[in-house]
Amino acid sequence: MNKLLNSLILIMILMMSVSTAHAVDNTIYIDQTGSNATITATQDGAGNAIRGIQGAGTGNTTPANITGDNITVDISQVGASNTLNLGVDTTTAAGASATTISYSVTGGNNVGTLNLNNSGSGTNESTTLDISQTGGNNIATVNILGSENSLTASQTGGTATLISTVNASETTQSITTSGGTSNSVTTNLTGDKGTVTATIIGASNNMSVTQAGGGVNGHEAVLSVTGSSNDLTISQSGTIDTKVHLNTVGSGNVINITTHN
Repeated sequence: MNKLLNSLILIMILMMSVSTAHAVDNTIYIDQTGSNATITATQDGAGNAIRGIQGAGTGNTTPANITGDNITVDISQVGASNTLNLGVDTTTAAGASATTISYSVTGGNNVGTLNLNNSGSGTNESTTLDISQTGGNNIATVNILGSENSLTASQTGGTATLISTVNASETTQSITTSGGTSNSVTTNLTGDKGTVTATIIGASNNMSVTQAGGGVNGHEAVLSVTGSSNDLTISQSGTIDTKVHLNTVGSGNVINITTHN
């Protein structure tokens, strides 16, 4: 009886050991070339990984490649099953601040991919990127190419998706989603000096903003959304600056706004 009890205890200890080992199975791989770069990575939880931009057939094994001058990268992942594929290939623009990247994820199955011209086909200069996602199944995908760009995003709770593609200079994005699940934000800015400011409170809201062209000051889109299940599409183009200010309260709205000059 004692032998059986001891065997059961040993099996339980082994199971707990395996579970504990899995809970701390975090991976950090960074391959950095350049000078004056500060990289800080903090991981707490299970299944977290910092590697690189995923290539064909390589899974998440491609190392994070950070190349450039005066780059500061601060990544913090707390929770389970978080993955960050990071690739940076940038230099400091003349007379501008150096690139600063901050990415913070807390809890859930979050997947973040930040490219910032990882392929090295051009330069991504003086980018300020700050993304914070808390809880749920968040996905953040950002690909920025241009000079002196800035993006700030904060998402809390539930399932939120942020996808931003920027191939322009001096763009500014400030996006906040809260108060529910399944929020989705997609922006595509190819016009210089474009500005997108969005505050979304509620669940299952979809927002898409596209800016192309523009004039001296760039296109501007300011959205304030309170409610759930809203579908918003903003498209701005042309050679003259356009401004879209939208304030909506309610649920189930479908709004399409197109400007062209």
